[in-house]
Amino acid sequence: MDGSFFQNQKFDSNLAYGQVKLVGALWMAHLARTYPELRFITVSPGNTTGTNAAENVALPLRLAAKYIMPILGLSHGLEDGAKRFLDGATNPRFSSGVFYASPAGKMKGAMVDQTPIFPELASQSFQENANEAIHRFLA
Repeated sequence: MDGSFFQNQKFDSNLAYGQVKLVGALWMAHLARTYPELRFITVSPGNTTGTNAAENVALPLRLAAKYIMPILGLSHGLEDGAKRFLDGATNPRFSSGVFYASPAGKMKGAMVDQTPIFPELASQSFQENANEAIHRFLA
């Protein structure tokens, strides 16, 4: 998590976004272990229409996100995306330290624990590395 992953390759905003999301999820898991009296949950809103998330992508991708994906049922509306955050914050079925998002291969749907899909999320050493990387960045 020192940036070397991105050396010698063309910048890809989607890849960078994914890496930042991963570090955030790992850090939340670290915080949940460090402060068990508090609740830390990472939630993905899923493929949500009605946001500005696709504003800076290439025109074909922007059009697909805005028009094609909703028609094909590959996205949900802003209210559904926001409800995921509300559920994560208030529903006791969601456990602290866990990253919740859509099922594997899906862009929307019921939120599920991502650890069975991405076992690295449960790695305490990865979580510690994320914590260290964030604190290096803050320094």
